[in-house]
Amino acid sequence: MNTRMTKDRSGWTAFTELELGNAQMLHLRTCRNSTSGRLNTFATVHQITGHRTLVHRMGLGTGGGDFSASVFASKPARCTESIVRIQHEQALQQLDSIKRDVCEHYARLEASAAKSPAPQPAEQPA
Repeated sequence: MNTRMTKDRSGWTAFTELELGNAQMLHLRTCRNSTSGRLNTFATVHQITGHRTLVHRMGLGTGGGDFSASVFASKPARCTESIVRIQHEQALQQLDSIKRDVCEHYARLEASAAKSPAPQPAEQPA
């Protein structure tokens, strides 16, 4: 697990990635929302495909798709490097809880898929 700190025109960002197994990668990102000024930490899971290409399927409010969750949100007066680092480290301290949430998310998806009938191919006109 390696955390990188970068700075761009939006400010400081902390980023950590952690391989979870089962061809999954957990990303933890802490950055400032330039519209609201809030400092947010998000956890997302990406599927590792092919030549280590990462894919994140969005559920768009359906509860499906890959795991994505807000871990922390704050509104500090300033988003300095140290404040971003501190919030990111607080999120990393909850890594076990985040991993449990990830497992529960994919277990729900599997249970839901098992209940749904497989789609039937469309009939072709003769």
